[in-house]
Amino acid sequence: YRDLTEDAPRAEPFDLISCRNVLVYLKPESRTRVLRQFHQILKPGGYLLLGESERLQGSLKEWFSPVDGQHALYRRVESRNGGA
Repeated sequence: YRDLTEDAPRAEPFDLISCRNVLVYLKPESRTRVLRQFHQILKPGGYLLLGESERLQGSLKEWFSPVDGQHALYRRVESRNGGA
């Protein structure tokens, strides 16, 4: 058992993370923490797939750029401040 908000999986960088309909249940602070961890474990240019009701907002937009807004598909980008 792993708590996603505290302990992200550590392995080789991922090409794709699918986290559909999970983030909507988290508080904003936890959501940001999880997305920061996802940014760190995705390969540069890797993809993040969220649920249809989940969208990135605010400063999170500098970590991921939209690829397909209808399907909540995003691509990892280097943030302007040098990473996550």
